[in-house]
Amino acid sequence: MAGIFVLLIEETLIQKRRLFIHSVGEGTINGLLDDLLEDRVINQEEMSKVRDENDTVMDKARVLIDLVIGKGCHACEKFIQHLCVEDPELAHKLRLRYRTTCEKKRPPRRTKSSSQLTDGKET
Repeated sequence: MAGIFVLLIEETLIQKRRLFIHSVGEGTINGLLDDLLEDRVINQEEMSKVRDENDTVMDKARVLIDLVIGKGCHACEKFIQHLCVEDPELAHKLRLRYRTTCEKKRPPRRTKSSSQLTDGKET
């Protein structure tokens, strides 16, 4: 089941790629780069590549989103999370909402059933 989530989050960014590239501003790109660097999703060299080796905002956006998609589910999840904070209007336009999708939700471990416990003590 977790494999499905991985495909969904990466596919979502692939589908939104063109609109992101055409809509994002330089301030949002810089904020995303700072956030992703702080979270260690990207390194300093990758950040410099996006910022310094591209002349236009669209080129920076293209390199950034392709870099994130190439890094997998965790990177995509962090990207969406930070985009929702950095530019909520763009996130809404892209129909992106942050929610944890990479980790499979596990039910809490049960060692004793509730009927076996009374006031936190075993019966």
